[in-house]
Amino acid sequence: MCYCQSNDLATRNSFTLKLPIDGVHYYQTEIAQSPYILPNNTVQIYPGEKLFIETEVLKNKIITMKSVKEIKYSTKTIVITFTHVDENKVYSRTMLDIENPFRKDLIYEAKMFLMKNNKWVQTNVYPVRSKLSSIEIWPDVIVTMALTGWKLK
Repeated sequence: MCYCQSNDLATRNSFTLKLPIDGVHYYQTEIAQSPYILPNNTVQIYPGEKLFIETEVLKNKIITMKSVKEIKYSTKTIVITFTHVDENKVYSRTMLDIENPFRKDLIYEAKMFLMKNNKWVQTNVYPVRSKLSSIEIWPDVIVTMALTGWKLK
């Protein structure tokens, strides 16, 4: 018999999301315990999170995704970092960094939940080139993002 600790990290713990806005005001909301991976391989990410998403690929389509605690299979683990950047507690920008471990370009779609609109909005993103990272930057305060439609080209 063999016993080992699982590397899976299916859900995030509940937490308080607090984002500086203008040096005086903050956006604050309670985030309940929730899965990192939603149905249809949709990844939901909040500012301050860095996710390791282990994948299984079949015919250039990512068929399964799971969030893991650490990278054990570097050739099939996507790294996603979502950052709310402020300078002296004044909001500056929001950044999404995706590292592509594959030998093909990584294509995905993104929706963002904007603070100012208080609703989900589709956004355009660029493909992540093979074995490279892609950094997307927005001037808006983004509360969370949903990344979906993953495929290789």
